[in-house]
Amino acid sequence: MRRTKYSDPQPTRAESKNIYGMNSSTSGAFSEFIVCVDLMKRGYEVFRAVSPANSCDLIALKPGAMKRIEVRTGNYSKGKISFAKKIEDEGRSDHYAVVVEDRVAFYKPLLQQ
Repeated sequence: MRRTKYSDPQPTRAESKNIYGMNSSTSGAFSEFIVCVDLMKRGYEVFRAVSPANSCDLIALKPGAMKRIEVRTGNYSKGKISFAKKIEDEGRSDHYAVVVEDRVAFYKPLLQQ
């Protein structure tokens, strides 16, 4: 029997690893789940987008309130948190939820309890 040596292909730019050691799509989904848990602890019903082409990542509902949430995985460096904002995202969500080091760092603008 002939055996072939298997080696992992080099990740492409789209598959490059981030701080979690995952590709960016997986870390984005991971961050979305972290935000889902946080929102549910705050008393919201949470609905997650089915397609990456949807206008926002999450919908959070409370009686009389609906919030469109865009989730971003942030980076902490030199005492500052940074995260990517895209021009085409403007107006598509009510809040950014920024996840850093496995927790929600902040909501922008601030999400009321």
